[in-house]
Amino acid sequence: MSSFNERLKQLMEEKGLKPADLARKTGLSKPTLSAILNGATTDPRISSVLGIARVLGCDPIWLFVGKASAEFASSTEISQVPIWDLAALEGQPSDAIPLINTGRHLVVEDGGHLCAVVAANDDLAGSGIHKGDFIVIDMTPEQRKLESEDIALVRHNGKALLLRAKSALDGMNLVVDDPHFGFLKASEATVLGKMVELRRA
Repeated sequence: MSSFNERLKQLMEEKGLKPADLARKTGLSKPTLSAILNGATTDPRISSVLGIARVLGCDPIWLFVGKASAEFASSTEISQVPIWDLAALEGQPSDAIPLINTGRHLVVEDGGHLCAVVAANDDLAGSGIHKGDFIVIDMTPEQRKLESEDIALVRHNGKALLLRAKSALDGMNLVVDDPHFGFLKASEATVLGKMVELRRA
């Protein structure tokens, strides 16, 4: 499965375009384009994606999420959500995570802005989540406000993590079951969404 920046690099190579050529033709600054190509920008502006797709002569939906517009529209009707391994989320644009075809999916009652994430370990076994379980995450903006005991998908230092929210005197902390691992202040992480359903593998 390729990412947005990998698809972009592949198309540029096929068209014989260097980054400076693409920057000039799209009007994007060289630093902005460099950040996109290196995967440092996880949420490129839609205007940037559209401009790049116009210059490269490709479907902007395909460029951004990896599936053609028609395929994307038909797959959302049957409420399939992509299944992600946590490590594969690194560098992916957060708004596109529920839209990208990972090659694996869960069928859900209401597709919405959902994705499924595979639990990588037993760090949240006390919350009923075990290695290999599928955690269905709602990534709509209103699901980014955490309450105590919510299971959250967060991004911290580029890595995607599944953590439990826990109220503290100075705000919300994000933790795993083992207190020896410490905690992460919710304000230091980007909350991508929270668990709405748990399924056993």
